[in-house]
Amino acid sequence: LFENPIAYQVYPNPTEKVLRIKKRSSDLPSIKEVILMDIQGRMIANYQPGNNTSEEIEIRLPDYLPPAYYLLRIEAENRYEFVKFFKTN
Repeated sequence: LFENPIAYQVYPNPTEKVLRIKKRSSDLPSIKEVILMDIQGRMIANYQPGNNTSEEIEIRLPDYLPPAYYLLRIEAENRYEFVKFFKTN
């Protein structure tokens, strides 16, 4: 069993331009920041949804990103998660 199951769903994966991040439960805290990183963990961009209380946010990926695997660090109140995704052409 997982002690800390994944709290946020990231889709579509793979994606071309847009990622959506959805809370798996309405009891989860709102997302405060999303950091886009390359697979080595170097920051590419960060997104701060502000006072977003919705169950889902949308992230537009920079056009200059080549096809590859990337990481998202999703931060909420007292937790964070890493999610790997693939960006296509």
